[in-house]
Amino acid sequence: MTETAQHLRTIPLFPLATVALFPAVRVPLYIFEPRYREMTEAALEGERVIGMVTVLPEGRTAMAGDPEIHPIGCLGLIDGAKRRPDGTWDIALEGIARFEVECEIDKPEGRLFRDARVRMLDEEAVSQPAQQEEIDRLRVEVHRSYGAALRLLAPQYVDAFHARDFDSVPDDVYVNTVCLSLDIDTVDKQCLLECPGTRARLERVLAVLEFKIAELNARGSATSKTLQ
Repeated sequence: MTETAQHLRTIPLFPLATVALFPAVRVPLYIFEPRYREMTEAALEGERVIGMVTVLPEGRTAMAGDPEIHPIGCLGLIDGAKRRPDGTWDIALEGIARFEVECEIDKPEGRLFRDARVRMLDEEAVSQPAQQEEIDRLRVEVHRSYGAALRLLAPQYVDAFHARDFDSVPDDVYVNTVCLSLDIDTVDKQCLLECPGTRARLERVLAVLEFKIAELNARGSATSKTLQ
């Protein structure tokens, strides 16, 4: 089998407008629509994988149909599932790897959910000491900026944040967890997902955090002036 063939696979698609999945992180999901209940049941009977994709902004008004999607998504493994008495599901989805949609596959008769042929994407490798040094530097800056943003947005959580031991968390897990936790539009999270690897994602998330901090500081200054 060729390398290209090894990186191609067929998966069910789960388009969402408000959630983005990242590799190596876990998200809880409540599955209630009939088509995605069907998708979940089919996944549990097979490889237990689902392809999470973000809906394009112009497709958010067409969620009841088959909205247009971004081509880059994240494959997730169902590592926990509980069916409720009403037939809905609570699942935990763990991100495995990014993919790019090659083409969608026509639905068989009676199937409600979408399938696609996708090409799995490798994360950019870290092969030189200088690359790791840059990642280390960026990680320190991201951590500092995240703490600063938290101090402005939710100061009650700052002590708990600084008390956590992040040193043992791998770089990819760290940055992807930060990306998932950010209170930003899903389109912005999609941009983070599309970064080719840990270094690029750290650079992008640092820029997002710095913009958020500047925005919050400007908003605070404007509020102070109106109160004087």
